[in-house]
Amino acid sequence: MNTPASRQGNLVRMTIFALIYLIVFGVKYLAINVLQGNLWGWILLILFAAIGLWFYIRQFNHEDHFFERPQRWSLLTSFTVVVGAILLITAARIMIAYLTMKQRLPENYLEKFYLQHEATRLFWLLILSQGLITPVMQTYLTVGFFFNYWFRDSDLVNAVMGIIVSGILFMLLHWQLSVPLLIINALLGMLLAWTYLYTQNLAITIFLAIINGLLQVVLF
Repeated sequence: MNTPASRQGNLVRMTIFALIYLIVFGVKYLAINVLQGNLWGWILLILFAAIGLWFYIRQFNHEDHFFERPQRWSLLTSFTVVVGAILLITAARIMIAYLTMKQRLPENYLEKFYLQHEATRLFWLLILSQGLITPVMQTYLTVGFFFNYWFRDSDLVNAVMGIIVSGILFMLLHWQLSVPLLIINALLGMLLAWTYLYTQNLAITIFLAIINGLLQVVLF
């Protein structure tokens, strides 16, 4: 029960992690959609996000030695992979922004809300929430924990299944009422999972997820 080798324990832990994410997501919704970026919105979001991130980081560091690490690459040695992933993410975000501008893709709800209530404080709150907090928590949830709990075996089939399922989870966490956007988000999630599997360095995946989140907001 106390190690990632226990499927029952993993189910309990994933349920707790998911609940924490949902709580932070709810606070983010309150801060953006109801309080519209006022001081109380900032305070509540920072407080709950700090608690959630602290718990995620603490638990991952505590369990990290149980996860198989055949080779852990640093950011420097992974430079080519990181640059390639950044270019792919940037291209995807620019394409989404262009197709949205041409009305070939629908605007997401945050983009609509921001355009209706355009304000500097709201923009920076979106940078904090969508560009930093949400990507980090989602990476821990869909890759750091889920991938390591359920797809730990070192074989090709397991790796491919882990990448696909992580991509689907990423898609669900970025739910859109548009099939093309769902496919793009699933592919982005798979790319993030692949970078973790390839480099065995969660910090690199978190960095790429933050790039994706920041571009999503900046290219509104």
